[in-house]
Order: sequence, then structure tokens, then C-alpha cells
Amino acid sequence: AGLGPITYSFIKGRVYAIVGPNGAGKSTLFNLLSGITTPSSGHIAIAEDSENDAYLARDVHSVQHRIPLHMLGFLSEQSLIARNFTPRQALAFDTAMRATSATADDIQRQLESFNCASFADTPMWALSQGMAKRADLALTFFSQPQFLILDEPLNALDTQTTIELRHHIQRARRNGQTLLLSSHVLSFVDELADEIIFLSNGTIATVAAPAEGKAESIYRRLYMGGSSA
Repeated sequence: AGLGPITYSFIKGRVYAIVGPNGAGKSTLFNLLSGITTPSSGHIAIAEDSENDAYLARDVHSVQHRIPLHMLGFLSEQSLIARNFTPRQALAFDTAMRATSATADDIQRQLESFNCASFADTPMWALSQGMAKRADLALTFFSQPQFLILDEPLNALDTQTTIELRHHIQRARRNGQTLLLSSHVLSFVDELADEIIFLSNGTIATVAAPAEGKAESIYRRLYMGGSSA
């Protein structure tokens, strides 16, 4: 999907939901921000506002950068962990690449917090979809990056892990991290987001504050020709 022009500022310690039907540009936006896709134009700026809150601003229409790797945790729809890696090896590799001080005990605690301990030493290729997604989430949140991008994080998750993911997102917000997530589960969006950004044909159709049922009513109006009442 094509994308832009888009200009937006993302504030530290807030959760932003990116919503739209398939093809609206959600994954394209995330892939550009993460550096998986190289933009033909656009600009990312990390800055400090008057209250010393880091924010991310991206104008997809005008320059070519990505979120710095050391500041980013990215959960793609498709796992980015090498299939011959185990979850434990993936976290150890991430620790080495980021040159962090995480220890073997830190890795074990992270695996346990995402219920990965029972398959921590099993290659990714041998895991079920749900197990692989839990390993991906453990890796994404591991270094407490400033920016977290979660592309359809609920896919393949069971109810228990969905509940636990909600707590991880809320904790990341309290820690001052900035989260961008997409989900077709609009109740999840309404519950967790501080702002809901609706995309249509690669541009922002509207932005709304969350409220019970509001995401669904706006979705119906924008994409299904229904009433927003």
C-alpha cells in the first residue's frame, strides 16, 4: 500500500492505535518507521518538547530516516526471529546487538514474564504460532525501548496472553515509553489507546480519543458507510 503524506507527533508515555481495513497503510507505516522498508521521501525527528517529553514526528512525504534501532522494539505480523534461534538465543543476541547489560537471569525473567520458559530452548521453527508470538513479544519488550511498535499483536494469542499483554502495554506507558499498535480488535483499542488514528488509502482519515464503543462506530462510518451514532 502507498503511504502519505502523513505528518504526526507521538508523545512520550502514550499509546497510539493505528486503525483501518486491510490495505489502509498500517503495516506500511510501521515498516517505514522501523526501517524494514526504505521510504522514497519522509522524515523522522526525535525531539524534546517544553515538558521534556520525547516525541516522534514523521512526515512520510518529505525525508528518509527510521527510528534509531537502539530506541525501537518492533513486533511485526511475521516473526523477525531467525527460525533456527531459540527464544533464549534471540534475547541473548538482542542483548549483544544493543550492547546492554542484561544478564542471563534478566533473560530468564523476561521469558518467564511472557510464559516462554517451557520452550525457551526450542527452535522457533518447532513452536506453535501462539508460542512464537509470545517469544516475539518477549523480545520486543525486552530492552524497554523508547518506542514500541506492535503490528497486530493479538494475532495467535490465547486469552491469558492477551490479558498479560494488556498489562505489559500499561506498564510500558507508565514507564514513559511510546507505543504504536494496530489491531482489528476494536474493544482492545478503545481500552488501551490514548489516541486512535484512522488510516484510509495511506493517509489519516481522522483522529479520535478513545471511548467505549467509539472506535467501532467511527470505523463503521469511515469504512462501512454506517452511522457513527
